[in-house]
Amino acid sequence: MLDWMQRHKKYLVITVWVSVIALVAAGVVGWGANAFSFGHPGSVARVGDIYISQEEYQNEYQNVMSTFSQNGPQIDDTEAKSLGLDKIALDRLISEALIRSYAQKLGIKVTPEQIRGYLQNIPEFQTNGVFDPQKYKDYVASTHRKPSELESQIATELLRQTMISISLFPASSYEVDAFLSAFNIKDELELKYLDASSMKVSASQDEIKKYWEAHKSAYTTPIKYDVAYINIDADSLPISDEEIKHFYEENKFKYLDSNGEVLPYDKAKDRVILDAKKQLASSLAKFAEVYLKTADLSNLKANTKDDTSVIIDASKSEIASLKNARDNGVDITKGSIKVHVLSFDENTKVLSPAIVASIDKLHKTNSKLLEPHANGDSYITLSILDSKDKEPLSFELAQDAAKKDLLVSKRASYIKEVANKELKNLNGLIDFGLVSANDASKININGLSKQDITTALRDIFQSHDKKGIVWLANNTKALIYNIKSQQLPSYSELMHLVSSSGSEQVQQLKTSMILDSLIRHAELHSKVTRY
Repeated sequence: MLDWMQRHKKYLVITVWVSVIALVAAGVVGWGANAFSFGHPGSVARVGDIYISQEEYQNEYQNVMSTFSQNGPQIDDTEAKSLGLDKIALDRLISEALIRSYAQKLGIKVTPEQIRGYLQNIPEFQTNGVFDPQKYKDYVASTHRKPSELESQIATELLRQTMISISLFPASSYEVDAFLSAFNIKDELELKYLDASSMKVSASQDEIKKYWEAHKSAYTTPIKYDVAYINIDADSLPISDEEIKHFYEENKFKYLDSNGEVLPYDKAKDRVILDAKKQLASSLAKFAEVYLKTADLSNLKANTKDDTSVIIDASKSEIASLKNARDNGVDITKGSIKVHVLSFDENTKVLSPAIVASIDKLHKTNSKLLEPHANGDSYITLSILDSKDKEPLSFELAQDAAKKDLLVSKRASYIKEVANKELKNLNGLIDFGLVSANDASKININGLSKQDITTALRDIFQSHDKKGIVWLANNTKALIYNIKSQQLPSYSELMHLVSSSGSEQVQQLKTSMILDSLIRHAELHSKVTRY
């Protein structure tokens, strides 16, 4: 029984929904024709007969970036794409289009009355509990979108809810009990920790040289750059209370509390000031780009007397010149802005990794000018003056790094050998008693962080094996585990889980799984093409 539960614990109750999914597949609803219509010029993808426009994609991409920035650091386009946010945005739109396309086939549509009712019930668009058209217009204006775009987005959401509701019944008490039991299974765990760094290995000079010869391409000097730049520090920019309040009014729907309510100005002010200054820095950096593009940089490196290892911010007078050009449409006087020089290599900490990656791309294509990029709380515009490519390191210069890498490689091989032997005999394991997947705080092992333990427990509870090895820290740490027994929650524990929002969590999970199954089923009926 233990073996079966260990192999199948993730699938104990999934089968109870198979018949529910079949309701969608059967197409049991036959309502009126869908009113959506879509064109295809400039499309980024096609789902069935629905085209996803470049404008839709850009709007969704900006939404994803905005959400990310609200919960983390401010990022620019290059960093966003390196994180895959552009793919997330397109995948979202494709999923929505799949639901719309399948709804068309079922003859389901969203009426204008449904959209109107949805809008009128949004608290942020109400005054004293009554829909306020002016608040709605102000919000639409702040998003720089057309009302039809927002209403189309609402129609998609209502359609999604309709499609889910067709196939979704409230989670039954049996489902709640079954899922909470499955998710709160406890394993009686025995663990043993191995750390490669504590294993003694050695390397002779001949071994080091042989390793270096086999990996010569890994031991080079870094690419070096000299760039001309203008840096706008957002934090030091002067900005009036009027400008800050105007920015808040245009963007207040970005400042929400934990309940999704718009924060009042006084509570959001610190964030608003920083964001307003960043927006100002971004706009001024574009004018700095124009200035840098036309500046004479031929003797800049030879004539510079400033420290080229640090970034120097534009002065107050230089900021004033950029603002004058932006606000009044005048040309920036030649020489009114000082262009500085920065010397660095590709391992620099002065510039963000995204900027260095962009400079590397410029270098490979023999381009020079880099458009403004966010660098912390600053916006920097730069142009490559000179570069020096990687050069192979001699053995004398590379041998320390090669020795270090060889020892790491030897330890990795040795720890795998030791761990596999330990797994066979299971000697020296420590019994930690019954633990759940969320019980990282109950396990203390010197050398492993709480995050390591959390990762290990996740892997153990997702594994089908009664015993095994969890590899951590790039395979330099090993945690050998053995499951002695398993235990489902007691009745009292289960009732406690149900009463403490457990049933709501199961309902959310059920909704998510139904939606995922719906999208997978829709993919069988609509061809997806990415352009």
